[in-house]
Amino acid sequence: MAEFAEAWFATLGGHRQATRTRYRAILDRHVLPAFGHIAISKVDHHAVAVWVAQQAEQGLAAASISKHRNVLSQICGSAIRSGAIRINPVDGIRIAKSPTRQRRFLTPEQVEALADEITNPPAQASRPYDQPREELGLLIRFLAFTGLRIGEAFGLQIADLDFNRSRVEVQRTASETSGTVTIEHPKTGSVRRVPLPGSLADDLRNLCGDRPRDAWVWPDNTNGPRRQSHFRNRHFAPAAKRADLTGVTPHDLRHTCVALLVQLGAPPKPSKNGSATHQSP
Repeated sequence: MAEFAEAWFATLGGHRQATRTRYRAILDRHVLPAFGHIAISKVDHHAVAVWVAQQAEQGLAAASISKHRNVLSQICGSAIRSGAIRINPVDGIRIAKSPTRQRRFLTPEQVEALADEITNPPAQASRPYDQPREELGLLIRFLAFTGLRIGEAFGLQIADLDFNRSRVEVQRTASETSGTVTIEHPKTGSVRRVPLPGSLADDLRNLCGDRPRDAWVWPDNTNGPRRQSHFRNRHFAPAAKRADLTGVTPHDLRHTCVALLVQLGAPPKPSKNGSATHQSP
């Protein structure tokens, strides 16, 4: 199985770097430890079913298990096309769904409370990064009032902020896999323009200052693109807890933007995949 897995992985050159990194992690952590040493013809339906059940018992989310199963299925599919096996042992393997997480929508007051907490964390000698962070408070308001994904915000460069036209150009996203940040095209695959609320413009101008146009708007301490996990664990989650918003995620701010726009009467705009999005009224 290990040989077929590596041969399959070698065919992924056309995929996004973040996707290849994610597949590599799935291979090394889940697929190869279970099946790498076994002849691919000996991997049967029962063995795969047991593997899936063990992951569920370990507490892995259904979405994660499904990704692991799909990687194994692709490897076996490649082996079928090579003539090594006749049937795919992954076919018919079902995964019980995890409980659906209810979407959270914040009020404008909750957004401001979260922004204030992340701006002014309580000082602790053991946590030297807990210091006033005006730029992170602005980030919270920016996410809630523009609807950008957190990776898209961390992929913004100063040149992407068009203050004259009051809009933001989303040209890239900062993806993180296993602690490594890669810059990719946006999830939609194309550049899109998002209205920039006037209430954010002056603060963003001050944040950008006289930095180069290719500088990241929200860089890390090395002036590189910021890691999402670092932001969530060290800043966002503690601030949400202090604001009595435990469980809120950065992505909930995207849902919040849509909810606020609906309240303001913004008409839905059909997207390419048929779902409804909203634009600023």
